[in-house]
Amino acid sequence: MAAVTEEGKAYFSPRHVCDALGIAWQVQHRKIMADPVLASSVTEMVTEVNRADTGRKTSRTAVMLPIEYANGWLFTIKKVRPELQAKLITSTHGYDTETIDFIFSILHILIPVFFTQTSNSTGGTSC
Repeated sequence: MAAVTEEGKAYFSPRHVCDALGIAWQVQHRKIMADPVLASSVTEMVTEVNRADTGRKTSRTAVMLPIEYANGWLFTIKKVRPELQAKLITSTHGYDTETIDFIFSILHILIPVFFTQTSNSTGGTSC
């Protein structure tokens, strides 16, 4: 999930990235909140969801980070699903261009945000 505010600032949901990587959101949430830089940039956004089973709209609050913090947060993740491990961690020396490209592709699959300012009056656009 992602959102763009009326001011054109893009945010993503780290919880959805955790789900895609097969890692525990609770652990990552604690790490984000313990990091002074990430914690100061956390924004909670309320989204409305249409429930398929009841047809009712429900509101949910989502923890969001600015898109520019995505790589910094992702580089703190040490364990992922085994099939993604080799792509994320390439050596004991850190990350290379292929790893960064892989992380960028994950973000574009999970967060299809168009970085254009919206003109609607709802406060932003969510995906």
